[in-house]
Amino acid sequence: MRAQRLLLLLVCLAVSVACARNGSPSTPNPSAQAPEAPKSPTLDEPEQQEPPPRADAGVARTSGKFRKLAESDVDTDGKAKSAALATRLLTGWPKDSFKPFGDEATEAVRTQLTPDLQRQTWEAAVGAFGDYISYEYVEAWMPTDAPLLRIYRYRVKFSSGSDAEFRIVLDGRGRLAGLFLKPWNAELR
Repeated sequence: MRAQRLLLLLVCLAVSVACARNGSPSTPNPSAQAPEAPKSPTLDEPEQQEPPPRADAGVARTSGKFRKLAESDVDTDGKAKSAALATRLLTGWPKDSFKPFGDEATEAVRTQLTPDLQRQTWEAAVGAFGDYISYEYVEAWMPTDAPLLRIYRYRVKFSSGSDAEFRIVLDGRGRLAGLFLKPWNAELR
């Protein structure tokens, strides 16, 4: 359980979620504050390590309220794009193929989700879950406050027997706006 929490912290590639009400690119999160300057530990204070940087720092987010889409309401082009991305990443990463994103992704994803971060994420996932086995599409959702975004959920099987969620978020233009890999939960969280 501790490994899964650590994985969630390291792996939640929340390069999401663009302010896509109008299909526009990401906007900075006004509530995000600049990090404080590091303090020098005193003799009485134990030195504490800083948490790893989050991939979603400074990126706008949704309210966290979602509506599940009936399969008949799921955009077939978006579902096909998300499936192509899932296939490319989930079959490429185990073969040590970590490539930069191009026009298929928003600027925030291209900038923040570097090949090095992809590698670190995949290595953390394999460390927590074991070797990759397979994946399957589960469902699609829509944030209620960002109706142009679409969330496609995939259930990923690993050799440990623990499953993970691979969540792909597409913006109103069909570009990758968010990518998550985290422990599986039957409910969207």
